[in-house]
Amino acid sequence: MNSAAWLLRGLLAALLGMTSEIVLWTAPDARPLFDWMVVSAAYLALSALLLDLAARYRLRDLYGLMALAGIYGLINAALLNPATAFVDFPRTFFTRAMGGHTLMGLLALALWLRLTDGRPLRRAGRVFTGALAVCLGGVWGYWAHYAPPVFAAGADTPLIAVVGWFALFVVLTLALTAALRRSALSLPVESFRLSRAGGAFVLIALLPVLVARLTAGALDGVQSATVILFALFCAGIIWFQKRRKGATLLDARSTAVPLSALGALFALTLIAGVIGYHLPRGGSEADPLAVIGSLLTAYGLVWLPLVTFVLGAREFNKQARAMRL
Repeated sequence: MNSAAWLLRGLLAALLGMTSEIVLWTAPDARPLFDWMVVSAAYLALSALLLDLAARYRLRDLYGLMALAGIYGLINAALLNPATAFVDFPRTFFTRAMGGHTLMGLLALALWLRLTDGRPLRRAGRVFTGALAVCLGGVWGYWAHYAPPVFAAGADTPLIAVVGWFALFVVLTLALTAALRRSALSLPVESFRLSRAGGAFVLIALLPVLVARLTAGALDGVQSATVILFALFCAGIIWFQKRRKGATLLDARSTAVPLSALGALFALTLIAGVIGYHLPRGGSEADPLAVIGSLLTAYGLVWLPLVTFVLGAREFNKQARAMRL
């Protein structure tokens, strides 16, 4: 059961890496091999940390999941992609850390929950998931093609690089899925709480990266304080939702991940990505790159106040009923 839990953590790590590195296109082809080894371990550690928090505090709804994705987005931006997430601070903090990486983390977590649910997806759910894959693929292809020249003053990204890196993550994800399907297990929520050895792995994988970023000057004092402040606020939201009993999002996770459905989802994303790659640039008044950037910024600005307002309103309503106001 412990190995199955780590395989499921690995599946989430692959999905997180695919969304943050490939869909957002943080120039994965520019990373040296050793850097990729460190980053891969960091993604697995982040996956383990996220699932531990979800299990330990018994997250049960979308708002808790959004706060969890917020912690992921902040850590990813600070440790794994500071060169892009803080290149124009504070604007890119909301566009890429609170916006892009947080949204990608939410999508990866939601897909992981759907894949490990063990129950067949209804027709409406399949249609929605397929439509989301097409939209995400189109955005990925267009963004990967045109964003580097605009934001990094580089050349257009070759299609072979865009497709090749996506295919690499697809192969990794499908291999993990195939390994999981060798045994049909239903894992309780406690399976995702880290042991001492697991906690040590998370520290060993993430702490040296943090030290390296600080030593290299990738983060200054203001940026570090901002990340810590927002991460603590997200952690406070998760702690506020803690319950001793009741259903959670991680109840009865299954290793019987639907391989064919996942393959079809990746195929839709790839086809839409190739089409998006070949779409022409828009004019200055309707530049799709600007639209995508605005949407990421809007999400980065809105999601945390929204979560805070909804949970605050819930608590006020609960107290009002208790006091019979």
